[in-house]
Amino acid sequence: VAARYNYANTTASWVDFDCVCDGVTNGDEVDPDGDGTPGPNGTDPNDPCDFTASDITLAQSGDWLTADCDSDGLTNGDEVDPDGDGTPGPNGTDPNNPDSDGDGVTDGDEVDPDGDGTPGPNGTDPNDPCDFTASDITLTQSGDWLTADCDSDGLTNGEEMNGVDDPSTVANPDGAITDPNDPDSDGDGNSDGIDPNSTTPTATDDIGNGVAGIPTVIDILDNDDYLDNGDTNNLGTTSLSRTGGTAIGVVTMDTSTGSLTYVPEESEADSTVTIIYEVCNDESGAVVCATATVSIAVVALSDSDGDGITDAQEAIDGTDPQDDCDSIGGTALPTSDCDGDGETNAEELTNGTNPNDPCSGGDITGVDLSDTNSAWYQADCDGDTIANGTEVDPDNDGVLGPNDTNPYDDCDSNGGTPRADSDCDNDGLTNGEEETLGIDPFNIDTDGDTISDGQEVVDNTDPLDGCSSIGGTPPEGIVCDIEIESDLMTPVINGGIFRIINIELFPDNTVEIYNRWGVKVFEINSYDNQSRVFRGVSNGRSTIKESDELPVGVYFYIIKYRRNEEHKTLNGYLYINR
Repeated sequence: VAARYNYANTTASWVDFDCVCDGVTNGDEVDPDGDGTPGPNGTDPNDPCDFTASDITLAQSGDWLTADCDSDGLTNGDEVDPDGDGTPGPNGTDPNNPDSDGDGVTDGDEVDPDGDGTPGPNGTDPNDPCDFTASDITLTQSGDWLTADCDSDGLTNGEEMNGVDDPSTVANPDGAITDPNDPDSDGDGNSDGIDPNSTTPTATDDIGNGVAGIPTVIDILDNDDYLDNGDTNNLGTTSLSRTGGTAIGVVTMDTSTGSLTYVPEESEADSTVTIIYEVCNDESGAVVCATATVSIAVVALSDSDGDGITDAQEAIDGTDPQDDCDSIGGTALPTSDCDGDGETNAEELTNGTNPNDPCSGGDITGVDLSDTNSAWYQADCDGDTIANGTEVDPDNDGVLGPNDTNPYDDCDSNGGTPRADSDCDNDGLTNGEEETLGIDPFNIDTDGDTISDGQEVVDNTDPLDGCSSIGGTPPEGIVCDIEIESDLMTPVINGGIFRIINIELFPDNTVEIYNRWGVKVFEINSYDNQSRVFRGVSNGRSTIKESDELPVGVYFYIIKYRRNEEHKTLNGYLYINR
């Protein structure tokens, strides 16, 4: 460029002009660094396709629009403004990239396949990497085409072309080279993205076990590339047929589930039989097939535990073929003890109890304590939260005791919780009722007054108060009320005073003494057997001088006092003798 232009002789107007309308001024093309000297890396100001994109400062137009910079058969203008309305787009292509979508077909061949200068016919989308005519490919496929998945099989075109996994996708080609335009390269009906053998239709041998006379079902397609017809991922239709093998029993195959059912003959017991099958799929338009062999080890029909259910059926049912008590629809042996309660099934039926209920009937002495998994051992027949086995064998040594408790009595346990509806102390109240009342469910007489808690509730007395009962006796050491020590007053008894036992415990009291004619001869409050006491001397009658000794004879006393919040009265006769 420097040789062709005498930059020193150029005018300012030429420097600022864009001769080829490529968007870069002549000056920026010849002298990119603007130092007044052409170069370095200058471009040709007379070539609309020779410019540096970062130098564009003007709208591209004129010669640039009619040029074909990427030689793809489309002018730059047709690429950026396909509809020619003067506004870029829609669906424009890259004028500097002959294959905008990377599908290997130039943009021009996609838009104008016959090259007559008019779009079409049968043109393809130059922006869609999956829309092209294979025979028009002249470039190496790249860019968007490599990351696209044109056959929608879960693998990108690039993964299918080179077999290398793209971590951004779920499927992994595992090195297999497959057709990016065919979702099922091997034609087995299983798409390349999920087919473990995507280049070779594969059927794998199966093995199974069977019992003579009993149907055996094996999912033969489970380990094959082929999918059953019930699988929504199946791209075609799968068929199954038997082609050989030694089996002489009845064979049926179900394409909707991919299963094979075989009923062995009695003569095949204790041998291994084979069934060779062919599996095919029509996804590709042609039938693609593979074969495999099913080997079935056949055993004789047996019922090891004698419960009426064959071992084979028990294996299917998930029950124990060695335990006659464990079956579906079988009959346990009369000599067995299915609930582990110490009585045989026959004994329980004779006794009218349930041989399958560990808490119905039973004999502890017959229980096998070594069977800690038995229904009886694990059950809690009395509902005290302690298992039967733990109650009778606390140390788990397989022998009753020590310190064993009754597994049928919820009131007898070590650390258990009795039922609320039981009456552990036999006082007529349930444990729940006693707990509500705050009394001891294990003590028949919580307050110790010789009257049961239940009777006190009936009598409407307080079962927590030893002094509250009808006909009871307060516990020793409990003071409940006052009493007269002696109804005879003489100098030799209590020093001649009228002694009222426990009166000092009830200081809110009044004592009155009357003679035989009903005349009050004595009255005092807060009687205390000490200073405030009746000594046979009057303090309350005008005809009898106060402090005079009363004559020998019979008198009547009335004692009024308050016990707790209860007002009480005690009265009776006393005799004064001197």
